[in-house]
Amino acid sequence: LMNWLMINVEFVRGLVGLVMLVGRARLGGLVRRDGLAKRVLVSVAFGCDGPAGATLGRRQLTLIGIRLLEWLVGVETTDGHLSFTPNVGWRPGEPRPGFDQQPIEAWAMADASHRAWSVTGDGIWRLRARRASRWLVGQNDTGVVLYDAATGGTRDGLMEHSANENRGAESTLAGIGTLQVAGWHAENDDGLLVR
Repeated sequence: LMNWLMINVEFVRGLVGLVMLVGRARLGGLVRRDGLAKRVLVSVAFGCDGPAGATLGRRQLTLIGIRLLEWLVGVETTDGHLSFTPNVGWRPGEPRPGFDQQPIEAWAMADASHRAWSVTGDGIWRLRARRASRWLVGQNDTGVVLYDAATGGTRDGLMEHSANENRGAESTLAGIGTLQVAGWHAENDDGLLVR
C-alpha cells in the first residue's frame, strides 16, 4: 500500500482535498478558492496520467468524478456561459457573478472537460472544453476579451467592468493551455472533429 501511495501522491492529495472540500461544503464554507475544486476533481477523478477510475479499474470512482464535475459545471454556468468563482471564493447564497475571475479557472475547466470526454466519449464534454475557451474571448459575465490574439498574452483577470491589464506568465500559459485543449475539440463546418 505504501508503494502505491508514493506512486500516486497526486491522487492521494486530491482525495484529501476532496474530503476537505466536501466537509466545507456541508458546513456552508467556500465552494472553492483559487481553483481548488477543479484541481481536486481532476486529480481525484482523472488522475495525473489519465483517468484514475479507469486506470484503477474503478468504474464507480470515475462515475463519482463525472458527477462532481457536472455539479461544478452547473455551479459555474450562468446564461449559457461560464461564470467562475472569484479568486476570493464564494459562499452559497452570495450574489453572482463574483469578481475577479481568473484565466487559470478556464484552463482547469477545459482540462477537466477534456479528461471527462476521454473517459466517457460523451460529446457534451467537448462542448464544455470549447466553452472554457470562449470565456477568454468575451463570452463571460462582462463581455470583456482576455486573450490577445496579436501577442498571445492573456490578461490576468476579469473584473466587474474591465480586465486586469497585466499579462503574467500564469495567465498567459492558462490562456494558451485553454485554447490548446479547446482546439483538440474543434469541429469543422460538417461537424467533424478537426485535429
